[in-house]
Amino acid sequence: MARSDESVMYTMIDIRINKGYIVYSRQDAKEESRVNLSFQEKSIAGSVAATVLVYGNYFAESILGWQSRTPDENAAGRLLGTIGLLVVIEVVYQIVIAVVDQPSPKDERDRLVDGKANRNAYAILVLGLALLITCVLIVDGVSSPEWVPVALTPFLLAQAMLASLVAAEVVKGVSQLYYYRAGF
Repeated sequence: MARSDESVMYTMIDIRINKGYIVYSRQDAKEESRVNLSFQEKSIAGSVAATVLVYGNYFAESILGWQSRTPDENAAGRLLGTIGLLVVIEVVYQIVIAVVDQPSPKDERDRLVDGKANRNAYAILVLGLALLITCVLIVDGVSSPEWVPVALTPFLLAQAMLASLVAAEVVKGVSQLYYYRAGF
């Protein structure tokens, strides 16, 4: 049975930042909706976006280098450059939002949100490190490591630990945004 073109509906969403508001509208909607973010939410959202973009690029380059089986002589320099870039982006972003929107002092709600988000991040960090330790113990205990497709080199172990830290930080930021939006 053929579908007619009239029964197919596409929805386009337009998201813009306008004077401290996130404004979004659907193509078929008659009005725009605004999401007013607090200073803390803007700060967290920018930090999460910067962390995902900067470390995403770093890990993509690391994976490509690892797959090519060529040793990365500049791994430490690339890591330091990544951290430096993230610090610069964060400082500039925090200055910009501080100029646009005055920060409010932390209250009990902010401390509650931070505590819950830290709990979530800690769980992810512990899970990542426990999985890593388990992998090391399993691979180390194998008498015939030919069946293991990946050699657990110190570089790979360091990358896995760093990935656990980054994942925990992203989970913390996303949790904070969720809890702020949920009304905690």
